[in-house]
Amino acid sequence: MKKIFILAGLAVFLFFSCNLIKDFDEYTGVNLIAGKSFTSEDWQADRAESYYLNFEPVTAEEAGTTQGLPSGAEIYRLEIPNLVPNGDFEETNPGEAPAGWVLSESTNNINQVIDSGNYLINNNTLRFDIDNSKTNRIDYNLRSDTTGLLDGFIEESSYLVRFDIRSTSETIFEYNNNSKTFTLWSFEKGEDLSVRVFPLEIMDSQFTAQSGQAHFFSIGTFEKHEQKPQEGYIDNFRITRTDINQYIRLSVPVTDSEGNRLELLDGIYRFSVYIKEDPTHTKASATAPNRFPANGVSLLMSVKSGDTVLKTTVPEVFSPDDEGADWSVWSQISMTAFIQFDLPGAGTIEEQMLELAITPTDTSAGGAGKDVGSILIAAPSLEFLPDGE
Repeated sequence: MKKIFILAGLAVFLFFSCNLIKDFDEYTGVNLIAGKSFTSEDWQADRAESYYLNFEPVTAEEAGTTQGLPSGAEIYRLEIPNLVPNGDFEETNPGEAPAGWVLSESTNNINQVIDSGNYLINNNTLRFDIDNSKTNRIDYNLRSDTTGLLDGFIEESSYLVRFDIRSTSETIFEYNNNSKTFTLWSFEKGEDLSVRVFPLEIMDSQFTAQSGQAHFFSIGTFEKHEQKPQEGYIDNFRITRTDINQYIRLSVPVTDSEGNRLELLDGIYRFSVYIKEDPTHTKASATAPNRFPANGVSLLMSVKSGDTVLKTTVPEVFSPDDEGADWSVWSQISMTAFIQFDLPGAGTIEEQMLELAITPTDTSAGGAGKDVGSILIAAPSLEFLPDGE
């Protein structure tokens, strides 16, 4: 017991001796990435393709306001775009079928965009009316050269579909190749024509692109035993990839040989950023058709050695539905986590770094929780919390 006590005392002594080398007052209230605003080239996007991730500067006028932001903060848009062109149907003239949405063989289908009546969702809305014939469907060609997904619908990649719907009939949707159903979703009828969202919380609307040339998302199905008469209205039809990362990232080295900033120590860190709803989205103003509000913002911190990730925190997810959240104004969101460097496989201290990452969607449920959407961001910061607060 005495030996254990002596060893424990030595450990405490060494801990405090080492930490006294650092004057923690230097760290109090200090932004460790003060020179790394979003205008800095040090922030890198996971994807170079603009149809997967859009990261661009925004003027104060476009943002609507700078009230609540630190003085001089640069504003950026971070967006996972909709892979479906004209997913909000705003580019289609009322009374016409939207390009890419094709009637099946039957002439009993009604497929048009309407601009009047009581059942619009957000401006132009697609109406569908399908009888119980086996051949009755409305097909959207996912791989059309002109109206298909912007990435070409890549074989063996994972995608997710979402939309808003009004319908009092049970509705069937599917992904097929015009001869075989790959994925089928049955959506229960509504009690009235109020707007609901597809998928329901208990559903997973992810699907995997199969091989071959024919790929359709269909309202209705060619499976006769599944087909039923159905009618309703859909809007804000959107699809995104779920098997890729769509973050922007900043790598902060543990040590700076030039002494331009404080060294990163083991301990608790707070990563923060200011966010605001993008006022240009189609549901609010339609000044940017086919742009949608973000369903969440996820923050992440990782310890890396070179390009190797040694340890990653659980993402901290923020939602516009959180209690007290008001994304119509600039608000600061923050995550805190204990970070340990010099992990097994870390290499030299010059190779070690803390990576900060932001994505404009909810990653709490993995791919099943993702959505397209845009958020405005500004003034990122990283703080070391010696007292853990």
